Amino acid sequence: IQDLMSAYQPRTYRSIRDYHNAYANKTTTPTIVFEKLYQFYKDTDSKLRFMQEVDYDGAVQAARESTQRYAEGNPISIWDGIPVVIKPEVDVKGLHTTQGMQMMDRQIAKYDDIIVDRLRKVGAIIVGQTVMHEKGVQPTGYNPWYSG
Repeated sequence: IQDLMSAYQPRTYRSIRDYHNAYANKTTTPTIVFEKLYQFYKDTDSKLRFMQEVDYDGAVQAARESTQRYAEGNPISIWDGIPVVIKPEVDVKGLHTTQGMQMMDRQIAKYDDIIVDRLRKVGAIIVGQTVMHEKGVQPTGYNPWYSG
């Protein structure tokens, strides 16, 4: 895994403000950032197992809409175009709210929880849901049901 991660070591920490400024200055776009993030996920998740579920189509659409807003000089907020992942204890419309438990795999959220709704309204890109320990009761985050 160390060899795998070494290719993706960030050179510097980038904050939300850094991304917002890069988008506003047209150094990059939310679409480019999301596609790089998605490529990292595809390249590493088979070994790291950090994502339970990814909403690729929804994230691509949100990234394109954000990119358009920046191109027009009208971002919604500093959060516009920022990729965000959610723990599966929070409802994300169309994704499984498992709370880390295999027996909850059949529960697909019909609505966004309030925090997800608010993140979307300020332009954040909801990428998907991370793996979490059953009911979040252990600090490791390891969950054998989701191999991670």
